[in-house]
Amino acid sequence: MPATAIKTRGTITRRTVRVVLAGELDLTARPALYKALFDAVTRPRVRHVEVDLRAVTFLDCSSIAVFVAAHGAAHRQGISMHLTQAHGLPLRVLRLTGLQHLLASAPVSARVDTDPS
Repeated sequence: MPATAIKTRGTITRRTVRVVLAGELDLTARPALYKALFDAVTRPRVRHVEVDLRAVTFLDCSSIAVFVAAHGAAHRQGISMHLTQAHGLPLRVLRLTGLQHLLASAPVSARVDTDPS
């Protein structure tokens, strides 16, 4: 099983935080994923959180639940949160669960891969 890496890369601007994820986002990664996303949406003066899924190879329902909870928390605080660079299996899972609305079309540093593979 590939290791899961979760990094919060400061800010892209003073008001945007990028959370970079890698590896398999499964039940064992849930606590670290939860902490990273909720730390990002509760930072002072943040207006947007970008979650980079470029290096994510797998995600399950536990990570989907964290994405939904973090998105809701961000929305309640007037913060936008988008997932970027989803591809392969993670992109299919987001589409199958009806969560493609979390995929970025907002002003972020990179666009989502829309390849249907």
